[in-house]
Amino acid sequence: EERTVANTAQAVTWRTTIEHTYFPVCSAGIEVDFRVPEFSHAMSRIPVVFYLPNLLCYARIVLAFVGLHCAIASLPSIFTSDTNGTNIVHAAPSPGLCIWIWILSAFLDLFDGLAARRLLQCSKFGVILDILADNILRTVTWIATAIVAVLFTLSEVMADAGAGEKSMQIKVLRSATIVLVACGIICLEWVTMLCTQLKSAEDGRHWKAQNGSVPSNNGEGRKMSRQEEPPVLVSAIFRNNFRSPLGILSIYGLFSCGMWTYGSHISQIRNAIPLFDWWWILAVLGRLLSIRVEIWLCSSYLRLVLSDDEQKRE
Repeated sequence: EERTVANTAQAVTWRTTIEHTYFPVCSAGIEVDFRVPEFSHAMSRIPVVFYLPNLLCYARIVLAFVGLHCAIASLPSIFTSDTNGTNIVHAAPSPGLCIWIWILSAFLDLFDGLAARRLLQCSKFGVILDILADNILRTVTWIATAIVAVLFTLSEVMADAGAGEKSMQIKVLRSATIVLVACGIICLEWVTMLCTQLKSAEDGRHWKAQNGSVPSNNGEGRKMSRQEEPPVLVSAIFRNNFRSPLGILSIYGLFSCGMWTYGSHISQIRNAIPLFDWWWILAVLGRLLSIRVEIWLCSSYLRLVLSDDEQKRE
């Protein structure tokens, strides 16, 4: 009987600790049997850096760079022409290998959070590592896109050396636009990460909880977030933790737009996927929705910072 009481007390302690954690992802509705002290003790002996969810994040980061290597290695040194006389990039025999590697990296993101909750291996380090893995994956896809866009344009310019100056300028402008878009998206994603993590550190809550996409379990009596009310479109995207048509579309575009844009320059990939252009258009629309959310997250936080600075001056 005494052991039962002790185990129950431990269960309450563990549940309270997890529900009041800095990040609410650990109490996202997954039921775990906390009254297994032997299991909890075994988990507590594992260093945080070796938690299974963190190992999955390491694997995701490695896969992202392996995919980038495959993307660059698959680009040929020889450019030929198709039946229309237009130069296209002819990639290696498996030009889509990098796409599958990136998809695998993104797919593993579905399991690290689940593993963290089931194994009681939630940690601040793990949440930051998860965000880093996401950003690194998306960054390398846009880097690959910028590289292939430049090579694609160079091949066209070299093949059409006798073409008019205006035609060459249009091709260079198209390539420059893609490179600028890729660089802009990369910068925006990392700035968004910086703003959301600074806001989380300030409020003691995950950025999703601050904006109402997941319930907050902050039991430390801290003040409510000073985050301003999101616009209607942003709120619709956040609804039910992105489990809505707009939310799903924005997440789809967030992760896949770089991949589709990369594949659009390689004929083997474009011809191998049915309805490629439609999938690409959906990804672009989803990415535009994500950009709207990112701009709001950054601007709202910066407005709060400026407001604090103005108050200190008074």
